Amino acid sequence: VIGSITQEVAETGSVRKGEAINLNFKNSGIIEKISVSQGEEVSAGQVLAELDNRQAQIQMTQAKANYEATLFQLEKLKRGAGGEDVAIVESQVLSARAALDAARRAQEDARAVADQGLSAVYKTAADSLASAYIRAYNAYNFSDLLQREYFSPRDEDSIAVWEMLQKMKLAVDKIKIYSQTAQADGKDAGLDADFAAAKTELAAVEARLREIRVMCEKIPWRDAVSLTHKENLDLHIGYVSAARAAFHSAMEGVASQKASGDLAVNSAAAALEGAQAAEKTASEQYAKVLAPPRAEDVGMLEAQAAQAQAQIALLQLQIDDGKLTAPADGRIAEINGRAGETVSPLAGEPLMVLFPADPYQIVIDIYEEDAVKVSIGDLCKISVAALGDQTFSGRVAFISPAAKIVNGVVYYETKVAFDQSPEGLMPEMTADVEIITAQKENVLLVSEAALRKREDGWKVEVVGDDATREVGVQIGIRAKGIAEIISGIAEGDLVIIP
Repeated sequence: VIGSITQEVAETGSVRKGEAINLNFKNSGIIEKISVSQGEEVSAGQVLAELDNRQAQIQMTQAKANYEATLFQLEKLKRGAGGEDVAIVESQVLSARAALDAARRAQEDARAVADQGLSAVYKTAADSLASAYIRAYNAYNFSDLLQREYFSPRDEDSIAVWEMLQKMKLAVDKIKIYSQTAQADGKDAGLDADFAAAKTELAAVEARLREIRVMCEKIPWRDAVSLTHKENLDLHIGYVSAARAAFHSAMEGVASQKASGDLAVNSAAAALEGAQAAEKTASEQYAKVLAPPRAEDVGMLEAQAAQAQAQIALLQLQIDDGKLTAPADGRIAEINGRAGETVSPLAGEPLMVLFPADPYQIVIDIYEEDAVKVSIGDLCKISVAALGDQTFSGRVAFISPAAKIVNGVVYYETKVAFDQSPEGLMPEMTADVEIITAQKENVLLVSEAALRKREDGWKVEVVGDDATREVGVQIGIRAKGIAEIISGIAEGDLVIIP
């Protein structure tokens, strides 16, 4: 059937008052100044910090100059050539050429800054991988000691633990090679593949550690392995897991820096193209200044003026986004940067933390398999047990990049903000949250009971004229016993539900 499907993640949490709000710039850049200090009371809308916007200001100056020059040319064109027109247009040509030289210098500066930033984040990722290797190496050594002390008999379990150790050692050795390569090669493009491979091997190390931990709870090893050794093994698992998260964050930093660097270089290239076009226009205008105005020339200049206005508005938005403002009244609880440092909205640590004067948020822990479905800004349906059957709306405001391990299970702390705090709400009230992670309308749907998992993918059994046949399908969202069908069958096909 054709219908709608909504994928949701449901969790229960508690209402918190005065939860911190993490603040970051919308775009990457270099901090020019921080205007507040830790502990300072601030008001909603107050500027807290600013990015270095010199490049944008140069582009703004150029855009305004282009706009003003275009208006001037338009007015002159409509009035017709005068005695001083030739001299004025000559001046405009010189101005356009100066702007072109400035745009070329800005492009060179953008490339230099992008290269410098990329070198820095590759160094950070390499250092993070080196730290992760040490964690993995130490965990392997401890596991080897554990195996020799408790699992040395040649029984089936001991052999299994020994095989786990061999796989772990192979992974640790590979991580060491990737780490050494990263430390030696700097920002070599080949590091991306090494980083991805190292991430896989770190996951393998953690997986083997968890398998050994499970073995320690198996009879007869549950009583044989000391509590101290079990606790130490848990610590090593936690260290490796945290190192994986830190390395993943560092890899995201590399990707973010590449994106921001490419954006800056592309923006500078676009500005250069604009300057080249402006210089060409000025030169052509010089040749046309004595000619009577043509309707197409007037229309072209009017279009150029509108385009220049749009460019000014776009640059102004970019400059405005370079100012970090307080979203609410409150107190600055934490500052994690200083002037001259490069910041990124994808960094794991916020630039500032604000304690609002009177906010309410819901704090929930989301299981790792559900956390990958959730994004900041996702709509939420909230019900508070103490407030009856009312349903309130909200959005996901924060997802912690750091894992929280509870009894060996990985969770990620998530904060949900009310669109409008309801009356009677109090801290520590229990709240049920349904996060809408995906929603589609007018799509083909079937019961999940009709799906069959095969080695080569999902199948359904379709009723034909004479017999049934198994057909491969591509599925999308799955929720509440229903699955979206992207391809493979069409509306009206009859499928068998066992």
